[in-house]
Amino acid sequence: MPEETCNQPQTIEKLILDILADEAQIVHCLRMFFCKTLQEIAGEKYMTPERKVKLALDLISAAAQKEAALAAVLEAISKIIDEEPEVWITLVPGAIYQVTSSSATITGVRFDAKTDVGVTGGRISAIAGGDDVGGPTNISSIPVNYLIDLGGAYPPSEVILQNTGTVTVYIRNVIAGGG
Repeated sequence: MPEETCNQPQTIEKLILDILADEAQIVHCLRMFFCKTLQEIAGEKYMTPERKVKLALDLISAAAQKEAALAAVLEAISKIIDEEPEVWITLVPGAIYQVTSSSATITGVRFDAKTDVGVTGGRISAIAGGDDVGGPTNISSIPVNYLIDLGGAYPPSEVILQNTGTVTVYIRNVIAGGG
């Protein structure tokens, strides 16, 4: 990997790709080294068979230890990725969220929603073509996956989710379905 100064910002994704590229090059070099060494050991006339087997086992053990170390690095990386913060869309009372979909029509909207801990009064309604077609759905402080059936098929451009409650609601993973 090219030398970089500590104050240069890098994304986790770029660092992971750099690590994987470096690891791939190391694996390639080690494979070449191991194969060449094993070929030389096999062709050595003045070495006992026991010594050849011992050297081959040592090379295989070294390769296994390198793979175990790589697995530990990849496991650590997966923990970093899994700990990325959740992204919630904030809807204050009266705020709307425009539903999007690649389908021509939708019949329902699925989403995760929550309110602040200990707060009541969160509600989401689905509105299509200016009419309240689904809800209101009461939202709790525990994140839950909700499904609002629109009771018909509507173009996505006409469907919104609106906070019809008295407190801020947080939503994510909005998926319009049907067709």
